[in-house]
Amino acid sequence: SVTLNGTTKASTSSSITFYVTAGNYEYTVNSVIGYSAFPQSGTISVVNSNIIKSVVFTPIKYSVTFTESGLPTGTQWSVTLNGSTESSENSTITFYMPVGSYYYTVGAVSGYMVSPASGYISVNGSNVSQQITFKKLYSITFIESGLPSGTQWSVTLNGVTKNSTGNTITFQVPAGSYNYKIGYVQGYAASLSSGTLSIAGNEQITVLFSPLLYSLTFIESGLPSGTQWSVTLNGTTKASTSSSITFYVRYGTYQYSVGNVSRYTASPSSGTATVNSNMSVDITFSPVLVAVTFTENGLPSGTTWSVTLNGVTKTSTGSTITFLVPEGNYTYNVSSTSGYRPSQTTGSIRVSAPSS
Repeated sequence: SVTLNGTTKASTSSSITFYVTAGNYEYTVNSVIGYSAFPQSGTISVVNSNIIKSVVFTPIKYSVTFTESGLPTGTQWSVTLNGSTESSENSTITFYMPVGSYYYTVGAVSGYMVSPASGYISVNGSNVSQQITFKKLYSITFIESGLPSGTQWSVTLNGVTKNSTGNTITFQVPAGSYNYKIGYVQGYAASLSSGTLSIAGNEQITVLFSPLLYSLTFIESGLPSGTQWSVTLNGTTKASTSSSITFYVRYGTYQYSVGNVSRYTASPSSGTATVNSNMSVDITFSPVLVAVTFTENGLPSGTTWSVTLNGVTKTSTGSTITFLVPEGNYTYNVSSTSGYRPSQTTGSIRVSAPSS
């Protein structure tokens, strides 16, 4: 805009025109943010012709000053503003920029945390300053012992989790108070599970992992009370006359086998147990079955006949009838067949299972 003899006109184009009579006129070119005008004011003498007056606007550059705190005197640091980088060993770095919005980043300084590390600077017709704070970083090192080589473990410090298969995990943090938590490792208990650290220097924290022992209990059913039975787990054998046998083992996978018990079969007789908590395995013993066979002679071929053994009746048109029964004492009865009478209609037998 231009003010001529008290009249102001503004434009977004490259020219502003006044219509005046002959005479002398004072003018002023009004301020535009971020620019200086030349000439800014003056006098125009109008005689008898049109006059063109050139006004040149030049961008004004304002200082953008970054001031750091926290670094030792003489430490070099840097700032990149709008793609241009400046470094300094003093506490200030200054750029000169026209009106606009600019992105900046602060260069990393080893052993220090910077805040803010980046952002935007708006230049709106005045000098701008930005405070940059550096904080010294300290090492918090967690050292584990007790885990098998190559086992992964973890630490969470103030919400940040780090994992490792080595024996150390290190965080870099400024002075302050921090909450930490040791991650769970299957089959192990940590001497520290969580806590709070007040950091004013480098710290080392030792975490001892101890193997957890879980109960692996084998429970039998089917044996007469007081019968001895046994289980072998990874080469170790335990026997009992009660209904359970318990081993205490670490997390892992184990092979087991059930010892022989005379006149009984075990199910399962062997197998694999994967232990990651207290657990049990059921073992069922069943009596060995013995074949008891009745053989007839004297009946015409194809004649039906029957035998009842301990209340169970079987019939046949062949020459034999067989029962499968466990060891014990049994009574039997042979039924009459029309026109024939058995030589022995009833009796008792003792069935003995073979010894294992």
